[in-house]
Amino acid sequence: MERFQAGRAVFAVAVVLTLVVPMGGAKAQGGVPCDSFIRNPDGSWTAIDNVPFPGSGRIVNLRQGSVMKPGFFILGTDVAAELAAACASVPVQQPQAEITTLADDKGVIDMGSLTCGQLLSVYQEDADFLLAWYSGWTNGMAKSRTLRLKAVKDATHNVIVYCKANLTKRVADAIEALKPKP
Repeated sequence: MERFQAGRAVFAVAVVLTLVVPMGGAKAQGGVPCDSFIRNPDGSWTAIDNVPFPGSGRIVNLRQGSVMKPGFFILGTDVAAELAAACASVPVQQPQAEITTLADDKGVIDMGSLTCGQLLSVYQEDADFLLAWYSGWTNGMAKSRTLRLKAVKDATHNVIVYCKANLTKRVADAIEALKPKP
C-alpha cells in the first residue's frame, strides 16, 4: 500500500510538472478567463486554450487540453474550485448522445466531414470506436497489417484532447495536425 501511495505521489508531481509552467513569478492581474474552459459534468474543467491562470501570487500557464479535477491543487490553488466560483455562468457540457445521431437517414457517417464537436458529442466508447475505425482505414490505405496497441491508444487520447480545444475542426484535420513530423 505504501508503494502504491508513493507511486501516486510521484505521478501527481509528474502531472503538475507537465500541466503547469510558471510565468516568471508575475503577479496575477485581472479575472479568471472563463471563456478558456469547458465545465465537465463531473465537476472538472478542461482548458480549451493555453491559458494564463492567476494562482498563489503567480500566474501559471495551464496547457490546452489539461483537465483540472476538484481537489487537485496546483501551486496551492484548487483550480477547479476557483473556476467553479469565478465562472458559475459557464454551462456544464451536455451529456453524451448516441452514435446514431451522427449518421444520416441511411445510417452512414461521413467521416471526412466529422467535426471534433460531433466526435465529442457521443459517448466516449463510441468516440474511441470512430477513432479506431479511422486508424484502421488509415493503416489499410498504407497497406499496414499491424496494430501497435499503445500507439493507437495514445493517438486516440491525443485526438480527444485536441478536439476538446478545437470543437469546430474536422477530426481528419485533428489527426493530420497530430501526426509526427518526419
